[in-house]
Amino acid sequence: MMRPQSLAASVARPATRAMTAKTRAGSRAAGVVLAAAVGIAAACAGAATPGYAGPWRIVATTSQIGDLAANIAGELASVTTLLDPGRSPNRYMPSHRDVEELARADLVISVGERFEGTMADRLAGLALGKPQVALFDDAPATPLGADGTAPVWVDIGGWMAAVRRLTRQLETLDPGNGIVYEANAELYLARLETLDAYVTSVLDSVPPGRRVLVTDCRCLAAFGLAYGFEVINLSVDTGAPDPAPVGPEANGIAIADLLVDRAIPAIFVTGSDADPRVAEIIAASAGRGHAVDVVSHLSLERLAARGGYEATFIGRLDLTATAVARALGGRAPPRGMAGRLDEPV
Repeated sequence: MMRPQSLAASVARPATRAMTAKTRAGSRAAGVVLAAAVGIAAACAGAATPGYAGPWRIVATTSQIGDLAANIAGELASVTTLLDPGRSPNRYMPSHRDVEELARADLVISVGERFEGTMADRLAGLALGKPQVALFDDAPATPLGADGTAPVWVDIGGWMAAVRRLTRQLETLDPGNGIVYEANAELYLARLETLDAYVTSVLDSVPPGRRVLVTDCRCLAAFGLAYGFEVINLSVDTGAPDPAPVGPEANGIAIADLLVDRAIPAIFVTGSDADPRVAEIIAASAGRGHAVDVVSHLSLERLAARGGYEATFIGRLDLTATAVARALGGRAPPRGMAGRLDEPV
């Protein structure tokens, strides 16, 4: 299995590219490992070892890391998430149910204090005495902001490191079932490798002159930088929770000129496309005979409110890569890498 790498190690061309090269080179060996992991997981499913008092109660702060925990723990644990999809951790207030879940928890997992803001502060006293693991506390800061929060949601290498960290914690909690956690982790890591190969492939299909991501969101900015795109800061008051701090802040006319001159067919906003600045860009582009699509349904930090596949890390990156590639003239299946997106993009 490949070794995880960090997005922040190279902004110009990140770990994701290097990771994909290793994936292709070792695909045959990875297939052997995957087959073995499937066999082990199937053989051990439902088998309790001496001393097992499960299912263990795991409480996760967000649905994305809750999904990660459910994939690794499988039937040996029940997973509860505290933050509803679509809600900001900075607006979190613990409910009576949350207090009860934390009191009963065998393990509490979080993204990390840097990433969950006031939520981490409010939970600090409620989880005292409980085994805890912050999956991304050692994630390096990046040029995308002083707190370095954005890359967590776009860094496949970092997510692989989180898989390993959580697996070790589960093995500490329940050493008798360590082989099950290891097998489940290998299965999930193989899915991440598949995701990495898909994302790289569809984004590489975007014509070179159109590899420009005009956005107001730092997560999409991080996503673009990670895959070798030029990023332009769309400094628009769209209500985006995390404005992109990278790239030049160009006015509407300048952005329109860029879109026209390079035949870029789309911009990406996380707020409303009714904002007058967006309207200015569209009108100025149209005045020069160039139509611009506004893609406004992508947000890597805020999950799809209805949950499901797109609320997972894999589903969200699948959706983002598919939508970006298709919007900018690349080739990607309308329903994503496995046909699981809720709607064609």
